[in-house]
Amino acid sequence: MGELCLGSASLASAFAAAALIVACSSDDKSLGGTNSASGQVDGRSLNVQDAVITSYPRAASPWGGTELAPKLHIALSSAGALCVHHEEAEGFIRHKNETWLALSVHSPGKPLETGKYPINRAPRREDGRYASAQFNVVDAACASTSSKNATGGSVTLTSLSDSDASGTYSLTFEGGGALEGSFSRVFCPDVPDRNAEGCK
Repeated sequence: MGELCLGSASLASAFAAAALIVACSSDDKSLGGTNSASGQVDGRSLNVQDAVITSYPRAASPWGGTELAPKLHIALSSAGALCVHHEEAEGFIRHKNETWLALSVHSPGKPLETGKYPINRAPRREDGRYASAQFNVVDAACASTSSKNATGGSVTLTSLSDSDASGTYSLTFEGGGALEGSFSRVFCPDVPDRNAEGCK
């Protein structure tokens, strides 16, 4: 895509830093791994063309107060040029006829680390780290035609460093669908933690 990949501050100190990290899309340097999805949700499969990963080490705790809950957001999509488009839109923007899987891993009270993050749609502070996932489909006007939440499974971070992240996932969804696959990316420029207006 031509965008310049940038390194980030060490994740070992990311809990105390306000840095936000985004992973590159499929035609940038990879880790030698793959970004993949197999299975179906709501009768639809996901042909992964690109992926983006963002890390928010200063994310606020869902339970309020001053506690932090660092999170990592992973999106695998049928669209391309995700890093460039999200950066230009200053947020996560939809693409025409896009199908995507959004994964989030959360680590309340401590920095993110490698390991398994179980799906938990109603997390409690005492549950510790957890994940959430949603499968989405939009039409040619970027209007939602399907949105299904994962009800079981997990996301596993197999590597997490100051410059890249990779992992796997195995998920079941409301309505009986299931997806499994992998993700692997080096980090790229910043994208705010918000949805953007518009349609690519």
